[in-house]
Amino acid sequence: MNDVRLSRLHLIHKTTYHESDSKKYFGSNSRRHYWKHCKRVTFSVGGKVVPPPPGADFTTEEGLKAAMSLMEGRHFVFPFLAHALGTLVGAFVAAKIAATSKMTMALIVGVLFLIGGIYMVSILPSPMWFSALDLIVAYIPMAFLGGKLAIKK
Repeated sequence: MNDVRLSRLHLIHKTTYHESDSKKYFGSNSRRHYWKHCKRVTFSVGGKVVPPPPGADFTTEEGLKAAMSLMEGRHFVFPFLAHALGTLVGAFVAAKIAATSKMTMALIVGVLFLIGGIYMVSILPSPMWFSALDLIVAYIPMAFLGGKLAIKK
């Protein structure tokens, strides 16, 4: 059974991924380290640039839900940037390492991020303007842009 799974994964690997592309764009450990922690840095910098409202507890889901009423527009800048830049980078990487259908791979990343965004909007109360902006601008357009940047020679 495991041999069948491994052969399927190998087939998928061979049809969608060029190892030379991976070495070209992610050859050094420093680059891999950078992309791995990009999202973490965005969140940690956001808390320093725009401090959370007094009494807000972002460590738990309940605390985050309670703090939503205390948040102003400026508190939503870094979450939006994290969503948009995460999608942009993910789509860019997917398009760069895809052997064929580069834009399709980038847009698949955008759709997956969009599904996650829809889920978060459904469980976490946020202002309507932020939910609309986030779902309309941060996912599919950023995936398209990431794909275009990756395809550009």
